[in-house]
Amino acid sequence: MQSPPQRGDGRQWFHVVISTYGSWLPGDPRGFRALHHRVHVQGDYKNPPLPGSFVEFRENAKRIMKFPPRKLTVAERAIDGQACVTKFAESEAFLFCIAAATTHVHLLVKLRPAAVRTVLGEIKGHAYHAMHQAGYAAKLWAKRFRALPVENLRHFRAVYHYILRHASEGAWTWKTEIECP
Repeated sequence: MQSPPQRGDGRQWFHVVISTYGSWLPGDPRGFRALHHRVHVQGDYKNPPLPGSFVEFRENAKRIMKFPPRKLTVAERAIDGQACVTKFAESEAFLFCIAAATTHVHLLVKLRPAAVRTVLGEIKGHAYHAMHQAGYAAKLWAKRFRALPVENLRHFRAVYHYILRHASEGAWTWKTEIECP
């Protein structure tokens, strides 16, 4: 088992959300963000845009998809989640907890800010190959992911409990043996 990172080691806590392919398209009724804010979208998932807004964006996004949207089965969530845990154990990053749900994976991880893209790219690749070896050959991940810095201890605890609550919705979850501060 990897020991937790120490203070002052240059690493920072992040709440990472990795979505499956096609799970949140432009024009989604829950709200969306256009890449580089090319289109101004009023609202977000907590305050979604008006019903019927951006229908043409969604239809266009569906039309140009090369694969069907990806939803993880219970068995796939376990394979995906375990692959992430295994790869993090080999990396410089420290994984505190994970939840692999139907359309996304939540991670609470500590790593160097400059290494976020590299480490998470390796994690996504490792999970894809684990799924492929288990016989699941479909497209797995969306292009990007979201890595939000954890601001303080209160935020850390909120993220930790939020991630583990996904188990009540059928997500595969894992947490380190270290107690949440």
